[in-house]
This record gives sequence, C-alpha cells and structure tokens, in this order.
Amino acid sequence: MTFSGTGFNPGEIVDITVDYNNDPNVVAGSGVNGLIILNQRVAAFTATAGADGTFSAPVTLGEEGTYTLTAVGRDSGRTVTSTVTVDASAAAGAGNNAAGNSAGNEGLANTGADSTMLLWGAAGVLALGAGAASIAVSRRKRA
Repeated sequence: MTFSGTGFNPGEIVDITVDYNNDPNVVAGSGVNGLIILNQRVAAFTATAGADGTFSAPVTLGEEGTYTLTAVGRDSGRTVTSTVTVDASAAAGAGNNAAGNSAGNEGLANTGADSTMLLWGAAGVLALGAGAASIAVSRRKRA
C-alpha cells in the first residue's frame, strides 16, 4: 500500500513508523486481565516531502491484523497517523490461478506440485530399482 500525507515543509525529512497490533479489539496500551498490550514496531524509515509539502511512501504489511502508520516531520513536527486493518478474507478471489479468472476460477495461482510430477518421479525410482536389480542378477549369473 502507499502511505501519504500533506502539510509538511518542502524538502522536510519525514520519519515513518509502522506498528503492529495483532488484536484489533484491544487498544494499544490498555490493560487486559492485568496485562498491558503494546504495539510491536515492524518498520521504521524516512521519506522526503516534495516541494508541495506532501510525502508518499510504499509500505508492505505482512500479516492480518491492525497496523498504525505514523509520519512525523523533523522540522515542522507535523504528525500524520493512519490505522490500517489487513483482512485476508476480504481479499479472497483477488488473485489468479492457472486457469485464470476468465473461466470463473478465483484464488491464488497454483504453485505447488501436481500429481503427474509425483507419478513420473515414482516411475523414475522404479526404473532405477529395476536397473539395479538386473545388474545384480547378471553379476550373480557370471559368478
């Protein structure tokens, strides 16, 4: 995804942090059964605001859950915050499989092994075994 914001000084360095909270029902820092739940920092990097005071930065969010993205201008102190929830079930059918979505098929591409590969592999192992057995029999006959 792309995280962006406005209102920064032209050319200002913007510090960006990405925090992860795997329980979207718990507010960061709140007490649950006597425990304090804290967000986990998963990324920190910088961007530079353009001449118009805007920045834009690509962000990759790896797991399902709630993320808080925060950008703070080093000179202006301007802060932009965004909360993003990643839900894999909401994205179901977004990918393509080997047959393609044009045939009404949905889901991710099939990148695993298929049954024909297993059959050819088994046939190869049997052929090697048969070859080894025939060599052993011919050596016994000579001896």
